Amino acid sequence: MSVTNLSRLQIFDISVNEFSGVVPSTLGRLQYLEWFNLDNNMFEANNEQEWEFLTSLTNCRALQVLQIGWNRFAGELPSSLANLSTTLQELKIFNTSISGAIPPGIGNLIGLQQLFLGGSLLTGVIPVSIGKLTQLNKLYLGSNNLSASIPLSIGNLTGLVQLTVKANILDGPIPSNIGNLKKLSVLDLSNNNLSGVIPREIMNLSSLSMYLDLSDNLLEGPLPSEVGNLVNLGVLVLSRNRLSGMIPDRISNCIVLEILLMDGNLLQGNIPPVLKNIKGLALLKLTGNKLNGSIPWDLGGITNLQQLFLAHNNLSGTIPELLGNSTSLICLDLSFNNLQGEVPKYGVFKNLTGLSIVGNNDLCGGIPQLHLPKCPNSAARKKSKAMPMSIRIALPTVGAILVLISVLALAIFLYRRSKEAVQNRQLPPRFTDMELPMVSYNEILKGTDGFSEANLLGQGRHGSVYRGTVENGRVSVAVKDMRARVGDFGIARILNEAARRTSANSSSTIGIRGSIRYVAPEYGEGFEVSTHGDVYSLGIILIEMFIGRSPTDDIFRDGLSLHHFAEAALPDKVMDIADSKFWLYNEVNNSSATKTITGIKECLVAIIQLGVLCSKQSPRNRLSIGDATIEMHNIRDTYLGTWG
Repeated sequence: MSVTNLSRLQIFDISVNEFSGVVPSTLGRLQYLEWFNLDNNMFEANNEQEWEFLTSLTNCRALQVLQIGWNRFAGELPSSLANLSTTLQELKIFNTSISGAIPPGIGNLIGLQQLFLGGSLLTGVIPVSIGKLTQLNKLYLGSNNLSASIPLSIGNLTGLVQLTVKANILDGPIPSNIGNLKKLSVLDLSNNNLSGVIPREIMNLSSLSMYLDLSDNLLEGPLPSEVGNLVNLGVLVLSRNRLSGMIPDRISNCIVLEILLMDGNLLQGNIPPVLKNIKGLALLKLTGNKLNGSIPWDLGGITNLQQLFLAHNNLSGTIPELLGNSTSLICLDLSFNNLQGEVPKYGVFKNLTGLSIVGNNDLCGGIPQLHLPKCPNSAARKKSKAMPMSIRIALPTVGAILVLISVLALAIFLYRRSKEAVQNRQLPPRFTDMELPMVSYNEILKGTDGFSEANLLGQGRHGSVYRGTVENGRVSVAVKDMRARVGDFGIARILNEAARRTSANSSSTIGIRGSIRYVAPEYGEGFEVSTHGDVYSLGIILIEMFIGRSPTDDIFRDGLSLHHFAEAALPDKVMDIADSKFWLYNEVNNSSATKTITGIKECLVAIIQLGVLCSKQSPRNRLSIGDATIEMHNIRDTYLGTWG
């Protein structure tokens, strides 16, 4: 029986399958159709005839949702797109090979609340008529080839909560009337050719709460002092522009800021000591500016600061001892400045994998591995014996096993908890297979006696591993203290729980806060949350832990990602991308050590392969959480047995 014979059909959803071929043009007979979803299949359309199905949908006058992303569509969008029903609320066509211009008549779809046309090859301008879509709350046009300036009519969309036009070739100034969008929580204009100054009106948008990203443009002039009005903002990214002048003290009013990136600009003057007032700041990057003066003594007093990058400036004076006292700081880059005096010997300063101080010629002291000259008047110390090669090889091997076991234990524990939750609770069918309970921070804190030194198993570049006992008192697990990153797992549970409490017509949004770089790409495209996203986070963290590179490293630009970087190295070049300071695999001469290194390489290949399979771009191509757990079991049993 043909689907088109179901004349009263209202919902047609065949997303996340492997259907292929051309979509039939007879779908327009379904006059009562309200929901049409072909996402994540392999359908094709390359010419006007094959796009006829979209034209036929103009007969469906009750249509409210149209989603056809993640397919093999190409060619130009038919102009008939603008003739779809005015009842249409969601239009999502993304991650395809569609080219050509956005139909100028797009403004006819006055009922639209969400418009997603990202991740394709669209060219031309953003139509002025888009300003007629006054019901819009989400507009996503990112990752295309759109050019010219951002139309002033954007300022008419006063209901917008999210505005993303990143990764195009837009130029000209940023329209100041974006400041009219008083409900905006996400603004992303990054990776364009936008010029001029940052409008003060944007800095007055106190509604911005998730992130503001203006990076990789040609913006110049000073950072407006009105930045202090962004009191609810979590992430501010202004990297790689031409901003000059001093960092305004009022930036300290952004008290909930977690990530502040202003690297690659022309900023001058001192680093404001008032940054200490941003208590939740976890990542501060000011690399590659013209900052001078000393490093504020109390930057180390920011209790949540994990990564601090101040390299390639003109900073002088001594390194504040308080940075060494920080218990949260795991990565510190002070290289290529004019710092002098004694280097502390504790905290991050005794972890070579997380520290860089090269290019400061007047430093002294520090731990012996830094090979710095002794400080004047320092007491003579006995020379320590060189570490035997066998120990140099054994230590990173044991460390690698401990890190692997911690990830295995955490993933297995989460998987078992999710199965128990599904069995013990009667949930609506649409959420049953998406539950993924998490271990709460309080449970971890209690199980490890407050991260007691007595439970410390080991330390590495990405945190410490502790022994802990879960609440039932019978199961001991290894817990990796990765702070915000662990929160990426179970994001489906958090958002689905919120979704159950939110009506379908609500205009409220759920914000993903914290480690945004680990969030699956489909969340930015409007996909509903799922365990596929949790698997993506697991894959990215696995790769990062073993190669020592973050997804936001500067090398990952122009289409290169952490996933592709790791995938290209498999299987023969894995040791080339592994953190050489961690694996210490050079200068191996005896057969026993060679055998050990061979085992390490095989283990690394298996782990990186797993990370790559978990972090595929398309959700349907990723491993399931069950398959990932089985594979981690296999890796553990194979290599722990070999070295144990």
